[in-house]
Amino acid sequence: MALADFTPVTRKITLGGNNNASMEIHGLSLTDIAALFDEYAVDFRALFDLYKEAQTKASTDSADGMLFLVTMFSTFIRRAPALVAYAIALAADEPDSREQAALIAPAKQIEILTTIAELTMGEGVGLKKLIATAMSLWEGQESLMQEAETH
Repeated sequence: MALADFTPVTRKITLGGNNNASMEIHGLSLTDIAALFDEYAVDFRALFDLYKEAQTKASTDSADGMLFLVTMFSTFIRRAPALVAYAIALAADEPDSREQAALIAPAKQIEILTTIAELTMGEGVGLKKLIATAMSLWEGQESLMQEAETH
């Protein structure tokens, strides 16, 4: 099998609504993640700060971990709805449909974000690992930029 034959794993998500719409989503590529970072740097910083704060409050117990994720992403959706809508649109290969993605019910957006995280990082990895990886990439980028500015 050649690279040209590769297709990413996708999942069909039922959105509901008047026409019971559905969409296929895939994990985010590095290009997608870079596009999100470029456009929503301030929102990502807020997410990372929220994540760090929540980490100190949540235990590794799975029930607490799940509560942590739901609380964090509910807060994040309130703080950065445009970023969430854009991530969903990118995962659906419809980057120009972020306004439609913003109309999806918040509970469904959380479900979609969880699925995107699994598809991006692999089965069983989930949102915590996706955020930790994104934080690592972000902090590395910030460090490189600061280094470049001092030289």
